[in-house]
Amino acid sequence: MVNATKLHKELEAAGIPIHGVDSGGKISYKEDVTKAQKTTAERIIEDHDHYDRDSVRRDEYNNAGATLENMVVALWEKEEGRPEAWNELQAKREKIKNSIK
Repeated sequence: MVNATKLHKELEAAGIPIHGVDSGGKISYKEDVTKAQKTTAERIIEDHDHYDRDSVRRDEYNNAGATLENMVVALWEKEEGRPEAWNELQAKREKIKNSIK
């Protein structure tokens, strides 16, 4: 299984010149790709973990009410001496962060 978006980012981070990756893991290379870069790309594909923890974590934060808007409001309230909402969001954040492996 391939997470095309995540794999695309992994290949770009490794400096592999690509146009994109399809959901089956097929890479569309740019014309200037070298044999060594293709070998590196093959290794990245072999090691690829399709599970996108960051995306799952963001979804869980949103589902728990830890949206950007709620966090900003809670921070403002904390600065005004009312930390209750901030503390509640932080507790939810820690629980979610520790549950996603």
